[in-house]
Amino acid sequence: MEKYVLSDDLSVASYQICKNWLKAREGNILRDEDSQQYQRIVVILEEIVKLTEEIKATIQCCHLKEMEIYEKVRAIVVEKLEIELEKVTPATNFVDDLGTDSLDILELIIALEETFKIEISVQVAQTLLTVQQTIDYINYKIKFTV
Repeated sequence: MEKYVLSDDLSVASYQICKNWLKAREGNILRDEDSQQYQRIVVILEEIVKLTEEIKATIQCCHLKEMEIYEKVRAIVVEKLEIELEKVTPATNFVDDLGTDSLDILELIIALEETFKIEISVQVAQTLLTVQQTIDYINYKIKFTV
């Protein structure tokens, strides 16, 4: 449903712009230049709506990709640490919430590197304290290695 709200708002706004432009010229004879200007306004408004749809599609695609990364990270954590799925949320802290030690972290990092075909340095691995930080880092790495 949210997908169409912005389009509807833009359609209404576009209509209002066109209506106001025409109202400002009410009672006047429209010249060729006026007609051409109005056509340019309509084309620009159509482009704005089209670009907005493309932006929304890109955002949705990025969100879906992040959800896929989350699900893969979550599955790896569950498998490697042999814990219940419900314990792994974006806010889950590997040490505080799951009690991981350095060997567990190393196994997680190796599994993440293999799964996502990326390298995670020791320095970076030490900063990845939560599932969400891990997802964000993997998302960042994937964007810049493609």
